[in-house]
Amino acid sequence: GQFKKDKVIAIDHNKRELEEAPEGGLKIIMDAGELKFLNNTFDTVTSFFTFMYIPKSEHQKIFKEIYRVLKKDGNLVL
Repeated sequence: GQFKKDKVIAIDHNKRELEEAPEGGLKIIMDAGELKFLNNTFDTVTSFFTFMYIPKSEHQKIFKEIYRVLKKDGNLVL
């Protein structure tokens, strides 16, 4: 889908994957388990086709980071 009026930030630890992401957003190489954003930054966080490639032992750490950067009434879309 498209987020026409929204600012989109794509993160991945793999530069090649970011190069495949659609144009129009900011692309940052970053570890999802150590997000370099302030608390309560985002209205919405999405994660598509991500967790199946990440070891289950890392899932809890990543979800904690997602909820840390998500605003109080924000949305997580998986």
